[in-house]
Amino acid sequence: MKILAPFLTLTVAAVLLASPSSLRADDQASTLEVGGLTFSFSAPWEAKERPRAMSQGGITHPSEVEGAIIEADFYHFGAGQGGGVQANVQRWLGQFEGEVEAETATVEAGGFEITLVKASGTYMDGPPLGQRVARPDYGLLGAIIDRPQEGSVFIKLTGPKDELAGLEDSFKQLTLSAFKE
Repeated sequence: MKILAPFLTLTVAAVLLASPSSLRADDQASTLEVGGLTFSFSAPWEAKERPRAMSQGGITHPSEVEGAIIEADFYHFGAGQGGGVQANVQRWLGQFEGEVEAETATVEAGGFEITLVKASGTYMDGPPLGQRVARPDYGLLGAIIDRPQEGSVFIKLTGPKDELAGLEDSFKQLTLSAFKE
């Protein structure tokens, strides 16, 4: 496993929004509420019909690669649950088989540290204890919003690495949308 760039620190001024978990849409944008945070997204992103197990919700993005799925799942397990930031980064990187290229960065928003993860290689897709499907040339964009008192929120986006490269800014905006006024 090769880590390309360890940590980059940026500061983003923002305000924290708190609401219960649910999904709602209007003509302009849709929102997904997870762990007391409200994330905003708009087309071509769409709400997932069936989130993954343990997920509090998810969204998808159209893919130009036949048979490929670009999807983000949002997780919140409560205060003190879900493991630490580095343990989750390592778990995500461990979902790749063989050589993986990875970068992490940190940003601050709403008074919380957010760890952003970018990885690519052969992604082993599937449920934690179920059968895995090897997806070569896949990528992962992840965000861990570290909130010790409320419980961290984890966002994991996977899909073909070339397409994810074009979605990095959109993913970061999605993550930081929970902290916009």
